[in-house]
Amino acid sequence: MKQPFAIWDNRYSIGIKIVDDQHKELFSIANDLYDACQGANAVTTEHFKAVLQKAINYVGLHFSTEERIMKKTNDPEFEIHQAEHDRFVKKVMEEAASLNHGDEDAPELFMTFLRNWISDHVTGTDIKIGQHVEDLRKKGLLKEDMIL
Repeated sequence: MKQPFAIWDNRYSIGIKIVDDQHKELFSIANDLYDACQGANAVTTEHFKAVLQKAINYVGLHFSTEERIMKKTNDPEFEIHQAEHDRFVKKVMEEAASLNHGDEDAPELFMTFLRNWISDHVTGTDIKIGQHVEDLRKKGLLKEDMIL
């Protein structure tokens, strides 16, 4: 059995179920992308582009969810976090252009960037959303159903 490219584990959990579930899905999509970029034929390239488009769409949904939670809870890190999301989207669009130009190293470089970014972003930035929400819960200022 082959090893997944990106592996979810509990260190990525931020304590907000919907965000954790979306992060798990992002790991799954990253693995699908990695599988799709293995090979160099036209069918593989088209499949990779289709999976990449699915990933881009899902990332948009996920970022929207995080940002909605942050706005609703008056998270003081909102603007910094949103800017990080915006930089990621810009980078992905630049990388997608490289992929479309047929650079044969581009898929592997893109996948390494993606895995590192997801890991660093979740453990370094997203975890702060969970901490902020947990602080509000402990103070009795937020109930579970209030975050979305």
